[in-house]
Amino acid sequence: MKTLAIGKAAAATGLSADTIRYYERRGILPRSERADNGRRRYDQSAIDVLLVIRRGRDAGLPLPVLTQLFCKGGAKSAVLRAQLSDIDNRMTELQAWREALAQALELPSRDATELITQRLRDIVPRAPRRRR
Repeated sequence: MKTLAIGKAAAATGLSADTIRYYERRGILPRSERADNGRRRYDQSAIDVLLVIRRGRDAGLPLPVLTQLFCKGGAKSAVLRAQLSDIDNRMTELQAWREALAQALELPSRDATELITQRLRDIVPRAPRRRR
């Protein structure tokens, strides 16, 4: 089976080598195989895990939730259910924004602002997200 050095794994996944090492230290990514010279080597299954993590992070999923995807244990269900609920709420909010913005394109600027304010008033404001 072909394996990649950490630099090639980083290039293949769009993550930095430091990030890959961090995920390995945290136990999100299983400990890599080592070449005879002691350097890390990553097989396709490790690359796949890294791609899922990167895509999840790009989509705004918090690292603890992504960690739960790869852990063994019963707490996984509750964490993933909570994340599904959060995603549903964000999708509802984004759909409301999309509809309001699409309608606003058809209106003069002042009317567009009023329309957006009116349409989005009922959406419960969420706490600001923490930056990664």
